[in-house]
Amino acid sequence: MGARWRRGWGVGAARRRGASQRTVSQRRTASQRCSAELLIDCGEDWTLRAVLVGMLGRRAESVPGAIWRSESPLIIRLAFWSPQLSPPIHPVTSGLMTRRRVLAFLAALAPILAVCAPSEPPVGASPSVRMSPSTVTMTAEPTDDPTKSSSRGHVIRTTPFVHTRISMQDGEGSAYVPRDHSLWLADDSSDAIFEVAPWTGRLKRVIGEQAFRSTDRFGGGPPAGPNRTDDFESMAYDAANDVLYVFSGKCCSKTIRPTVFRLTRRRGVLRPNSWQPLKRTSDFTAAGWNSADHRLYVAVESDLQTYKYASNALGQPFQIADLTGIRGLGFSRDGSKMFTVTNGEVLDAVAWQSQTIIPGWSFDLTPFGVRDSRAVERIRGRFFVLDGAPRRGRLEFAVFEFDVER
Repeated sequence: MGARWRRGWGVGAARRRGASQRTVSQRRTASQRCSAELLIDCGEDWTLRAVLVGMLGRRAESVPGAIWRSESPLIIRLAFWSPQLSPPIHPVTSGLMTRRRVLAFLAALAPILAVCAPSEPPVGASPSVRMSPSTVTMTAEPTDDPTKSSSRGHVIRTTPFVHTRISMQDGEGSAYVPRDHSLWLADDSSDAIFEVAPWTGRLKRVIGEQAFRSTDRFGGGPPAGPNRTDDFESMAYDAANDVLYVFSGKCCSKTIRPTVFRLTRRRGVLRPNSWQPLKRTSDFTAAGWNSADHRLYVAVESDLQTYKYASNALGQPFQIADLTGIRGLGFSRDGSKMFTVTNGEVLDAVAWQSQTIIPGWSFDLTPFGVRDSRAVERIRGRFFVLDGAPRRGRLEFAVFEFDVER
């Protein structure tokens, strides 16, 4: 299938490193009796679930163990359970016979996967949004949630980032780079951008203010200097050309100059390459690149425009009916849908061809503790929403991960 596999962890004891340290006899026992759950995400909005029970023994207990996740667009997770081992459940991460049988089944299943990729949500669907189950990263504590909701889910902590002393100071924008499996976050107080692993919350890299200040203007010219880096607002990634864009705004003095920075790949990583000046009134709070028409879009309030970097040209503003206060935007992998978050903390899905909000696809994020939705990315069927609200606790400037259920 061309998938590259990596090892991750499920819940309970499987999340603890010590759970993988087992005796040979325990491994043999677990390998002899186990079952597997296969989760296959076909495209962005349709999921085929098949539970393989009794492949190697009787029905297993519903406690996930090891998770094997594909890094390709087709997501495959295999959760192995052991019905014989008493709690805590030990993950079955070994046993060649187990994996061979599972992989043989996947090969037989391959023809089925070719048919599962509808581009639009089913007509008449009534979806609901929920926080993704916490599997790897930080978990939202009820005391951190201003709504005192009991919901617990996957949250990327940024104050500080996990296992570091580095913190964001004001989250504003985001962009996902599939090639690196990285979520980039923009901070307009520290004037930096942060590269994060979305599934673990691990901080990979920071590009600081000095790197942007020393970047030369596109086509030749002076470095950007300090007046063009003080208000990072939004980001967008052009997957066709492997280019990352960072837009800065006009806040909060007359000396600030709105600017767009372009990052290109050098020596295997994205680095600032050039900049273009924007109009003094520019303040694009959202940006995104559409894979269907290969255009870069920027937005503020209810206005959307195309933007061309080489010519530094903006298209005519246009609007989507009933869509106002745009703070962040992104597109589905096939470009058929646009996703936005607004200043009302609402997540909307827009059918791009008709440019209308999809009925039933407007979700209030405030019950989950989102106070200031600033950016949204669609990654492997889940939404990652950056919250720009200052607050006490681990949810300050956090990234919330959401599932949409139908």
